[in-house]
Amino acid sequence: MKRMFTCLSVLISSFSQIYAQERILETDQFFAKDTPVDVTLNTNLKRLNSNRKNTPYQSGTITWHNPDGTGDITEHINLKLRGNFRRENCAMASLMMDFKDAEKKSKFRKLGKVKMVAPCESGYEYEQFVLQEFLIYKMYNLITDKSFKVRVLNLTVQDSLKAKKHFKQYAFVIEPARVLAKRQGWVEEENAKFNTEQTNRETSTIVFLFQYMVGNTDWAIPNYHNIKLFFPKDSAKTRPYVVPYDFDFSGLVNAPYASPPETTHLTYVTERFYMGYPRTIEELKVSAGLFLARENEIKDLVKKFEFIGDNQKSHMIEFLEIFFELIKDESQMKAAFIDNALRAKK
Repeated sequence: MKRMFTCLSVLISSFSQIYAQERILETDQFFAKDTPVDVTLNTNLKRLNSNRKNTPYQSGTITWHNPDGTGDITEHINLKLRGNFRRENCAMASLMMDFKDAEKKSKFRKLGKVKMVAPCESGYEYEQFVLQEFLIYKMYNLITDKSFKVRVLNLTVQDSLKAKKHFKQYAFVIEPARVLAKRQGWVEEENAKFNTEQTNRETSTIVFLFQYMVGNTDWAIPNYHNIKLFFPKDSAKTRPYVVPYDFDFSGLVNAPYASPPETTHLTYVTERFYMGYPRTIEELKVSAGLFLARENEIKDLVKKFEFIGDNQKSHMIEFLEIFFELIKDESQMKAAFIDNALRAKK
């Protein structure tokens, strides 16, 4: 009898491990974790990089290296290059990874389509830019839960033809819009035209300040440029919520390939430019209060992040401190966010 219960206990434990393993590969569970994920991607690199304009999916494999010692998982995957700028200008463009259609029985299937952000070029410097952008997503998570979650990958890339040596680099993946929408009780809007001031005012104000904080001008609401819009499921008549993404052109990252839009008349991305519309000083104080409440956490996020170097940390902290000093001063806020705000066309 004792032996039977021992066997039953082992069986239950095995099933529990398998269930826990598969649950962690579901999207909501996957992005709830902060620990880096060790993965190996294997595909035909020559074919992947050969056609930068027309980027069809191609097959490959991905291996999840379980940190708990329960064994690696290798599955088929479909992937393609993504990102207009990166496809044209980067040696290694970012990827769209499609787990859903790769194989019906895949353990990764519930992850669906996931965007991966990889370094633009090889080497430590470009890897640091990716990790700095990752931190910007994490900063926005601290300000509001109406934001995309991200997770770092400790990525090994292998060429299936073995024509190129395998290489390792840090990358990160972004929570799919459908998962954010499910988490918030939203539906995504992709086609309707909205002016900036037709969106949810409170959320948009936070976006204005956040983009100013990180020094990002590479976004626009009317053409959905690095912006997603969402409606509450129960009411499509309300103003849509704005959620930003893609921050590698920001001054907080300060990548060498980044440049400000010509319309801003800026020379460097490290020059801040307010792309928001006027708000009352009372509205600005409310939104600024959200940032000030998280000031120490945002700075600690940078200081305690083990994967970026001291020089990068110093740049980011100094850049952030200028913003925090500004929003502590009402006259500076008025000058930056009211007097120099964009004006909606009548």
